[in-house]
Amino acid sequence: MGNTDLVKMYNYIEKTNVALFDQFLNMSKSIQKFDEKKKKEFGFYFTVLSKRHLLGIDLVDNIIIDTHYLDSVHDKKNADLGVDAVFIDHEICKIFLYNFKHKDNYVSGQIDGSTVSDIGEFVQSLFSLVCKRKKQPLSDKYDLKDYNEKTRKVLKEIVEILVDDSAIYKLEVVLVSNVDRKLIIKKDIRDSYKKLGVNKINQLVLEDIYPTIVKKPFLNSRIIVSDDEKFTYHECDSNNDTLVSPMKISDLIRITNKDDSIKMNPSVDYKKLKPEFDFLVIDENVRGFIPFNKSSFNKEIIKTLETNPSLFFLYNNGVTIVADDFKVVDNHYANTEYELVNYQIVNGGQTIRSIYKYLLENSDWSDHLSNARILTKIIKTDGKIVKPEKIAEYTNSQNPISSIDIKTIDTLQIQLEKYLSEKNIGYIRKIGDTNFDYSKYSKYITMVKLGQLIYSKIGNPHKASNTRSKIFGKDYNIVFDEDNIYETSQNLIEKYYEIKTFYDSNDYVYSDQRLFYVIYLISNTKRQVKSSVLLVEKALREFDNDGIAISDARKLIKGTFKTYLDTLANIKDL
Repeated sequence: MGNTDLVKMYNYIEKTNVALFDQFLNMSKSIQKFDEKKKKEFGFYFTVLSKRHLLGIDLVDNIIIDTHYLDSVHDKKNADLGVDAVFIDHEICKIFLYNFKHKDNYVSGQIDGSTVSDIGEFVQSLFSLVCKRKKQPLSDKYDLKDYNEKTRKVLKEIVEILVDDSAIYKLEVVLVSNVDRKLIIKKDIRDSYKKLGVNKINQLVLEDIYPTIVKKPFLNSRIIVSDDEKFTYHECDSNNDTLVSPMKISDLIRITNKDDSIKMNPSVDYKKLKPEFDFLVIDENVRGFIPFNKSSFNKEIIKTLETNPSLFFLYNNGVTIVADDFKVVDNHYANTEYELVNYQIVNGGQTIRSIYKYLLENSDWSDHLSNARILTKIIKTDGKIVKPEKIAEYTNSQNPISSIDIKTIDTLQIQLEKYLSEKNIGYIRKIGDTNFDYSKYSKYITMVKLGQLIYSKIGNPHKASNTRSKIFGKDYNIVFDEDNIYETSQNLIEKYYEIKTFYDSNDYVYSDQRLFYVIYLISNTKRQVKSSVLLVEKALREFDNDGIAISDARKLIKGTFKTYLDTLANIKDL
């Protein structure tokens, strides 16, 4: 990838950092003033964490423990021990320890070597506390006296998870920097961290961060299709057509190239074409790129291109393109020229990026691939009967995809966003949307959080925090019941804010897990907010977990705790 592209990536990420941090300041109604440099630095947390874990910006703020950030933003003192943010994902049983290094200007280079040693203090402290906790409960007065409140709370929570034999969690260190190269970490260093309980050391650089935050573009292109080889299918219950045809790989390269003028020029001289992949073409392709060393599928694509390009059509599944329209613009002899209007590739991203890898390593590609073709399916969508998100979901079967990402483009979610907006409630379908204006609404909620509230209401408060993929996957149609979803959503959001206000004005410990139970009680009993909070706290104090001491956070996700609470609240099976 060229230096110009990397600079563009860097600048785009910096703009996103500023936009998201400004959103946080608007949301929190902060009166503090930060210069552009600080906004870029602090906003980097929001850009990466919100997109990587699908977190609202309020939750991102909660998981940051960085010394400088807490001092500047919240006027709180904290020694972070080399870890800037901690996210515990109960759904996949992983604990992520983040170290961020933000560069004020783009300079080609790798992640600082100091990041690996920086994070060591936290990991060693954690390991020591886990060893102590296995012998006896930790004492704030002795075992944890040297840690500040924020770090102490995080350490205690992780320790309680790691000593619980019934839940096997993995510890992952993530080094993040807005540079272009990853650090080469020696085996002895990895081994030493492994002995301290770290299962994996991951790294994120510009090329990892950029594709997750780019906006969906409006793209047009033109293609020429042989009349003898094409097949058109018309869906009788809609106004949509599907065009199926072989496409020259050179044409696929052209319509996925960065230069928009080339996308519109079927007569381009391919020998003069410089292949520059346009990441935005696959923005709606909900699966990210699988690294070559992790996928035999990608390696086989390269091998076929190298040895049997003329057989590529037979060996590859092809690509699927969705478009607002594909219309005839010209008729040639035995060929038809089409224009694709507002198109996206929703299946075949792995294939295309593997092709580009081959191109960059072979200067004679235009001659070598002259007879190579790929099966192409172009679908006109209307968002009603033929839905882009369904096509994206059903055609992506080679590797796992995120059900949450798929549902952000569901027609129901788009309509729900419109309805709530009319009620002065902002609905954030896509996490990290830099265009969302917090100052426009008196209330706001993410799509993920609303799904969790509804899931809690219908009887699953113990599962709401750690089954997000199920909420937006298998149980999606149960959770988002179209008959009354609009009114239900509005009422739950209003109740959500009422509960948050109660916690803010009282001394009770707040967590999303507690809130889900309060929503559950209010929805299924005659209790109001205060009595529901008190009952949850009573249940937490009295629940003994068969005599095995565990943290409140662990209790709240256990089915036996929910059963115990049901008994106290006199709730029968729903």
